[in-house]
Amino acid sequence: MPRILMIDDDADEQGLFAETVEELGLPEKIQLHFCSNGLESLTLLEHTCPPPFDLILLDMNMPLMNGVEFLKKTYPRLADFTTELMGFSTTNNPDIISEFKAYGASGFVTKPSDLRKYEEVVARFTNRARENYQIRKRIA
Repeated sequence: MPRILMIDDDADEQGLFAETVEELGLPEKIQLHFCSNGLESLTLLEHTCPPPFDLILLDMNMPLMNGVEFLKKTYPRLADFTTELMGFSTTNNPDIISEFKAYGASGFVTKPSDLRKYEEVVARFTNRARENYQIRKRIA
């Protein structure tokens, strides 16, 4: 089953993401995991090898360890696996987006404030996780 890890310190954002996955009719087809900061996520990833996630969505502004710091520490380790890293944050600063990509994120999506657009983004993320899961299964 495809697995998504969302790293975001905003509990409301985590709840909205989970609710949107449920409204799209996907909860039985996607496993969601949440961490509140990069440091908590590092601990989770250090205890699992290979990383059990097909897609990691990463917020920029978090306490203890922000998104770029997380990427700097994890990308060398995750580069050998099919885990895809994507920025998913409220920022639209091109310098920050470039920095995310420079440290291994395959893309960056600014969180939409419109609910319909948010649903479209979540649907794209879940499709991407399923594609990565299929790749991982073929490799294994």
